[in-house]
Amino acid sequence: MADEDGVRFAGPDNLPSPRRVRRAHESDRAATEPGRAVVDLITGKYDRGFRRCVFTWARRSRLDFDELYQESIERLLKQATVDPGHPQLMAWVARCVRFAELELLRKAGRAPVATDAETLAALAPAQWDDDDDTERVIGLLDTVLPEAQRAVVEALVRGDSVNLVEIADLLGRSHEATRQNKSRAAKTLCEAIGLTDAERAAYRDRRRDRDPAETARRLGVDTAEVARLARQAHDKVCRFLQ
Repeated sequence: MADEDGVRFAGPDNLPSPRRVRRAHESDRAATEPGRAVVDLITGKYDRGFRRCVFTWARRSRLDFDELYQESIERLLKQATVDPGHPQLMAWVARCVRFAELELLRKAGRAPVATDAETLAALAPAQWDDDDDTERVIGLLDTVLPEAQRAVVEALVRGDSVNLVEIADLLGRSHEATRQNKSRAAKTLCEAIGLTDAERAAYRDRRRDRDPAETARRLGVDTAEVARLARQAHDKVCRFLQ
């Protein structure tokens, strides 16, 4: 059917057949199947790594996390040529998140945040770790921590470069309550692991790359003892996580 200008429009005589509709739908799906496979991967096995990547870009550019997450997923779903098994897949996904961030900034009329090469490399790893270790830690938290303390530590374990203010906002609690719950959780965990105060201090300072001589002065021991305490603490933590 056509109007007086010869333009065809849908009517009983020219509706596409069910077979044609189904074929077109299958063709569209096949074109985006690689993107769907990638999305299944990053929202499944590598969900935490993907969320950390999105969170980092959202925080750097002061964008809404959910908005950037959705924009990134939609961009990935449209990809028809990506190889889900490529060894550099996660670096490619991280670049897609970066492009999604730039698109949201463009729509908002804002300039992108300057990012150095080192930061870009950290945000675009060749591979993200899967969640086996993280989930094992979370499972252990369920057995030794009260709910309020567990929520704080879980946010720290699952997040990346987050601070107490951000966690307080995330959990809908005050900064002081969040700080107290973190402190109590640390004490409870140390008791469950069997760490002494000295072992905890030595282990914490080594993880933070603090000067062993400073730790030794604070604990009233020599640097060799600080190293021994840190090793003991590390061994206890490893046994606890096994």
